[in-house]
Amino acid sequence: MRRIQSTNRSYFLILKRVALVLGALGVLTYIIFHLQNLFTGPEISIISPQNGGAATSLATVAGTAERAEQVTINGNRVFMDAQKRFSFPILLLPGYNVVTVHAVDRFGKEKTEHVTVIGPALQ
Repeated sequence: MRRIQSTNRSYFLILKRVALVLGALGVLTYIIFHLQNLFTGPEISIISPQNGGAATSLATVAGTAERAEQVTINGNRVFMDAQKRFSFPILLLPGYNVVTVHAVDRFGKEKTEHVTVIGPALQ
């Protein structure tokens, strides 16, 4: 009888330790998953205009900025919707135009993307 109780206690202690280790691993995974935002910074995806593409004198810069709190296009602050999408009209000069999209996340991490667009031909 005493041996059965001792065996049951051993199994209970093993199960208790396994549950503790699994719980600790779960908490650690959760922390690492959320801390990755601290290290990766914002991610900019420019949908239009395409790099090297031609456009009329008025073009709309559109895209998304994941994990960004603030976005600027050529120095102008741009507002984002809840899905982190942005859209902003810009005037293009004849020839090559460099469009700069800059994003900052809540931790101060920055990311900048550039797109070159060919403006209208001189007439």
